[in-house]
Amino acid sequence: MIDSASRMLVRLERETSEHHALAAADRASVLGARSRAALRGHFAAVYHFECAVETRLSMLETLPISFIARRIKTGHLGDDLLALGLDGEARDVLAQDLVVPELDAAPEALAWIYVLERAALAHATLYRVLLPIFESSYLRVSAETIEDRWRELGIYLDFKGRTVDDERRMIESAHEAFETQHAWFADMSARAWPPRLHAA
Repeated sequence: MIDSASRMLVRLERETSEHHALAAADRASVLGARSRAALRGHFAAVYHFECAVETRLSMLETLPISFIARRIKTGHLGDDLLALGLDGEARDVLAQDLVVPELDAAPEALAWIYVLERAALAHATLYRVLLPIFESSYLRVSAETIEDRWRELGIYLDFKGRTVDDERRMIESAHEAFETQHAWFADMSARAWPPRLHAA
């Protein structure tokens, strides 16, 4: 679901296409889960990454508070983690160091938002597939509003990407966000939580 009316969304999709398959695979690894307990590690990894980004965005002064607030979703994800129960493995994930750059300007912040919202395009599918195991409020609430959020993001990207330099900064920051996200999930994979997704 790419908004072709947004010049910068189309541009970002084209310029960052090399990352899309890996990003989708990182997030879709949870589809192998067969129990609520098996979801913990994945949800903990998503929570830690998205919370780190949201913390940066919450300090941003160059975009409206209402725009940022509509994209703060980790409260629901935290509720999911509490409902699933925090075991030692999930706590270990949450304790890992994760460095996200300061996002104090609109072009960079919007690029990172683009990467998170692109992942959210799959939340409806993830919610339906995982529903027999666990009803995720994070996935449900995100899926309910992603179409409006995606269109709104396109408007802001076009408005804030009006110069060649703004476009360059957005594209470079989107690459950085995808690379940081994949490195994080790859590190968590090396800690062996995905291989346990089929555990009882």
